[in-house]
Amino acid sequence: MDAGSGRGKGVFQSFQGAPDAALFLHGITTYSFLWKDVVSLLKDHLTFFAPDLMGCGDSSKPAGANYSLSAQADMILGFIGATVAA
Repeated sequence: MDAGSGRGKGVFQSFQGAPDAALFLHGITTYSFLWKDVVSLLKDHLTFFAPDLMGCGDSSKPAGANYSLSAQADMILGFIGATVAA
């Protein structure tokens, strides 16, 4: 699913689950697939959001983009705002 909330960049996220929600973030150089075993255990109890950080996994990798931790944090805040508003 392309959440499209990375300030004009395509942000890929995994989405599965139930009424209560949890946000799972991976580290730098990894991707949301890291959480696959956790999802299988929790998907009946939680709605699971696992966005890929910019430049990681299935998210966009635009040349010249700012991939700093600050930019990644801004993207995650935008993702949360867009997801809560949806």
